[in-house]
Amino acid sequence: MKTKLFFFAIAALITICTFAQPNIYPAKKFTGRLFIVNGTVHVGNGTILEKTTVVITDEKISAVSPNIPLPTDSNNVRIIDATGKQVYPGLILSSSALGLKEIANGVKGSNDFSEIGEYNPSVRSIVAYNADSKIIGTLRANGILLANITPEGGTISGSSSVVQLDAWNWNDAAYKYENAIHLNMPSFIPPKPRWGNASTKTTTTNPEAKAIAKIDSIKTFFRQAKAYLSDNNHPNTNLKFEAIKGLFNRQQKLFIHANEVKQMLAAISLQKEFNFDIVFVGGSESFLIADLLKQNNIAVILNQEHALPQPKMTM
Repeated sequence: MKTKLFFFAIAALITICTFAQPNIYPAKKFTGRLFIVNGTVHVGNGTILEKTTVVITDEKISAVSPNIPLPTDSNNVRIIDATGKQVYPGLILSSSALGLKEIANGVKGSNDFSEIGEYNPSVRSIVAYNADSKIIGTLRANGILLANITPEGGTISGSSSVVQLDAWNWNDAAYKYENAIHLNMPSFIPPKPRWGNASTKTTTTNPEAKAIAKIDSIKTFFRQAKAYLSDNNHPNTNLKFEAIKGLFNRQQKLFIHANEVKQMLAAISLQKEFNFDIVFVGGSESFLIADLLKQNNIAVILNQEHALPQPKMTM
């Protein structure tokens, strides 16, 4: 009798766990007009409009104004009263491993964000994107609607794509394919000792000399790619060079992951030589060269907006 009760309790527990976190299915495509009325609307550029109406026509914002009359015809029209509520634009994750990294340090099978090798520009992060990730529903509920899915690892990690977070699969999710190539700049400073203990070993490797040599190899790679792409007659196709064609005609951006001033200065030399459209990701020391970044029209994506500056500056 006790054995039967035990198995019954286990079965009941499994049933409860099965329904504890139901899947949230993607919404159907919206056609028609949606009116969000009487809300406090944050336009996104610092402007705040009280008691304002936002009109969405066929999934795109078509009007934002306090003086928009409501339609008399209710056909294909939905009205949401946002009185006393704040209305914000959807947020965008500018650089994220969302959908590529599920359990970072636990289950290898849930992660697909990095490839072996140093130069992998032909790697496409979009095909590894998991639209069923449990993290996505949480982000969407907090107002994040788009994300730039970014590969990691190596010197050139591959291409990122922008996805919308309400999709059945990666093909449905794709909002903009392969919008950027990701480059990891070598560090000019020695690595921090692991576990917080200073290493007693002396090293003969000069981190600055090593970084400069690596940057020279990066420039060599881009010079070879430029020469390859300038010639239309190739006996063999080089997939790595073909993957960065968009950098040279500025149809793609080059996202450069760098925090140190010296890294960013070296990256600016890449911009000047190859006329790339670059964006810095990380940029913890970017405030030290803000005028130079503005002069060269370089955007910065901060990884941690509220983090303190690095204790040791590299300038």
